[in-house]
This record gives sequence, C-alpha cells and structure tokens, in this order.
Amino acid sequence: MRRALAVFLALGTLAFPAPALADGAVITRTPGSGTTVIQCEPNVALEDILITSGVFQLVTHMVTTPTGTVIDSVHGTWQDLAGIGLTTGNEYHFAFVGGSTSVTGLGSDSTTATFAERVVSAGPDENEVVKVVAHTTVTPDGTVTADIHFESLGCRG
Repeated sequence: MRRALAVFLALGTLAFPAPALADGAVITRTPGSGTTVIQCEPNVALEDILITSGVFQLVTHMVTTPTGTVIDSVHGTWQDLAGIGLTTGNEYHFAFVGGSTSVTGLGSDSTTATFAERVVSAGPDENEVVKVVAHTTVTPDGTVTADIHFESLGCRG
C-alpha cells in the first residue's frame, strides 16, 4: 500500500512541459518511465520487478464561484503504460486514474483524493488491484470534522 501512496503523492512533483488549454482546464502530457514491483505472482517470494514506460496526462481546473468559494480539481491518468517483468518475463499493462478535488470557501474546507490502479498480466498470472480514497473536511476554526480513508490492495484472476 505504501507503494501506491508513494506513486500517488509523487504525481504532484513531476515537471510538466508547456500545457494545453481546453475549456479552462490545463492539460499537460509527460513521458515517463521507472520501476515497480508486482506482488501477485503465484509464489509470493517471486515478486516481479518491472521496467515501465508510458505518458502521464494531468488535467487541472480551478473555478472561483460568485460567493468566493474556490474549487480546484486535478485528474491524472497514465496512457499506454506497460512493462516487462525482469523476474518472469511477463508483459503487464497498467490502468491508472488518480485525482483530487479541493473546495475552499467561507465555510469549511474539504479535499477528496482518489487513486485506482490495475496492473493487468498478459499471461496467466493474477492482476494487481490498488484503490485509495481519502477525504478530509476542516472547519474555519481548524477542527477536523471528517477524516475518511479507504485503502485496498489485492490480487484478482
């Protein structure tokens, strides 16, 4: 689970090229590569290390309402992200969606962040599925009135 959270948090630290605009949204696309570990092998001791590459797309949009409330949305996806396992030689494809929405205004502030990843094995091995949802609401005096976290990591055939 820490790997999933680290990947999600690292998304905001990537350097992006000049953005494109669409209906007030800012869209950036950045090629990326790296390594990760898949833990859904039949033999748990045989974790597969992957070398991956793809394009990360980030869409950001900020709106200020007439009452002064600011709504800031961020949505990210990996496109054509794939890798080959160094241990097994298996080919994997990634489906990833992550993002957050923050609302800041005259009343309470809230942020909801989501992250979902599915690593699909092209062979007979199981697929790795990760999901994280976090929501926090803070009142003007700093009191946290909602702090909800849901995390899951599993292997599915």
